[in-house]
Amino acid sequence: MLLLSILMQSCDNDSTINQAQNNQQPNNSESLTSIIVNSTWVNYIEVFSLNNGEITDIQYSDGSYHLYEYSDGKVSKIEEFNSNGEILFTKTFQYDINDRLIKRTIVPNVSLTEWEDYVTYEFIYSDNSITIVYKVFDFNDAQQYPDGITTIELNQNNIVRYYNEGFYGFRSEATYSQNDPMVYQRYTSGVVVEETSYTYLNSIAADAYSIGKFKFGNAWRLNTLLTYDGIGTFTLDEVSTKYLSAVTQNLYFGGTNNTQIVNYDYEFNDDNLLIGQTQTSTSTQSNTDYITEITYQYE
Repeated sequence: MLLLSILMQSCDNDSTINQAQNNQQPNNSESLTSIIVNSTWVNYIEVFSLNNGEITDIQYSDGSYHLYEYSDGKVSKIEEFNSNGEILFTKTFQYDINDRLIKRTIVPNVSLTEWEDYVTYEFIYSDNSITIVYKVFDFNDAQQYPDGITTIELNQNNIVRYYNEGFYGFRSEATYSQNDPMVYQRYTSGVVVEETSYTYLNSIAADAYSIGKFKFGNAWRLNTLLTYDGIGTFTLDEVSTKYLSAVTQNLYFGGTNNTQIVNYDYEFNDDNLLIGQTQTSTSTQSNTDYITEITYQYE
């Protein structure tokens, strides 16, 4: 996921932010050819290559890579390879007529990993909820354990509650404003252990800002969250329709409180295309700022 942020410190930065605020429509990103994510604190680079609005591959600085296949404008298969060119995992995706995920499957290469099973996630929709059925199979297609059941509650196709009461009373809840996450809370045994707030610039984000748009079709916001095992601070920030300005996360464990703040800044070219983003993450438990730089390249 792309965590895109930086502290807004100078007049130049203010000018860039004002430009984003005046941009009221998404930029046309059909000409986008690559997204380069540089996690500078660990010197780790990810390069997303795109063609006609679809991801073709992701290359990582350790030599590993992912290959993408599409059907009807939505990702249908992702193959994950190690630096030796050996496949590690194959992930497949199936959709209903409304572009919503109905099944995803993760199959490891049994000859290269310690995995002895593969897993499926099935998504069953009703008017205001989704039931996720998690299954584990051996490579003879024999189911190994009883179904795992998780329930998602929806409000206008926004995930507002995700819970599995059998797992230490775990649940996550989120509130929205015009489809953008505002507050996220995670509970264990009825106690809040994490609370996050989101603030935004007053502008609609460019298509390039949301990587899920290049994967999951019209239902990209919902499908993006369904590819994770639950909603969370740094999954909800992938489905905002506006540019984030800050994410403030509070963690409560063992009587201690750790606050992490991620601040965002953006850069545009003369054609108002998004060409850069930078992240600065600060924490009350660390004196170090963690910076991620993102570059967008076009034809």
